[in-house]
Amino acid sequence: MTTLRMNKAVVDLDWGDGITLPIVVGVEFSDDVSFFTLEKNSQAVRAVCVEHVIGHNTEHSVLDVELHQIRGVLDMTNSIHNLTLHRKQLLTVTSDGSLLDFVSRYVFPKEMFTTAQIGDVTIEHRGVNVYYQYHANHQVKLFGPKGEVCIQLHGWSGEGFQPFIYVRDEPTRWIVHIRLLPIRATKNQVVVKYNSRWYNKALPPFIQRIIPTFIKNKLLYQGERKRPWTFIEKLFYYLFPFSAYPLGEVARSTILSIDSSCSFIANESMTP
Repeated sequence: MTTLRMNKAVVDLDWGDGITLPIVVGVEFSDDVSFFTLEKNSQAVRAVCVEHVIGHNTEHSVLDVELHQIRGVLDMTNSIHNLTLHRKQLLTVTSDGSLLDFVSRYVFPKEMFTTAQIGDVTIEHRGVNVYYQYHANHQVKLFGPKGEVCIQLHGWSGEGFQPFIYVRDEPTRWIVHIRLLPIRATKNQVVVKYNSRWYNKALPPFIQRIIPTFIKNKLLYQGERKRPWTFIEKLFYYLFPFSAYPLGEVARSTILSIDSSCSFIANESMTP
């Protein structure tokens, strides 16, 4: 019997036969200053839970969230059916403003999965935190001794945005993001982020102002660029993980949504 146990942002998936898969799930979005996440490092100006209902293998939450440049109502639903976790996140914007991204987040312990696959690339976990990003019509699969998981996008909305999916190997875990990114920058605004597990958000405004435009353009999607990464490139990005992203304009009443799933397939030796 498959069950779901929620503890803040943690989902324990009990697949039976002694297999428990702990997944950290979340939602993230940010502007040029502030950053919302379900984890402890949220930098939201305000985040108030207005509804939280737990049913049989389902959970539904509604939050009123305010960032520096934007406000919105975040509606989140998690549910289990057979061996699949279904997630839907919907952000209804309640003020004109700007966003860097809107993200559905999955985190898995590296001990349970040794390799990842996205597109035609297979990645061994080396703890270098390199981003492997593709358009979201691709899937991410993680493989381990107990089985595999498959994370994929089923539907999305967001005028002026486009969907992507990536996997990266932090030192102790796998991170998978399905993300909506702006198609173009608002008034040529490009924001530099420091993408480490200790500080994964935009640099402070006073630093942004002194970074020349040509450097920001050079850093556009630096971490997500597809190329053969040499050891020196991986080491340099590990030490200096800067990337730049366009800040997209979002009008009041805009709806951004991500409908995704995570399916578990047990190895034959683990099934009855």
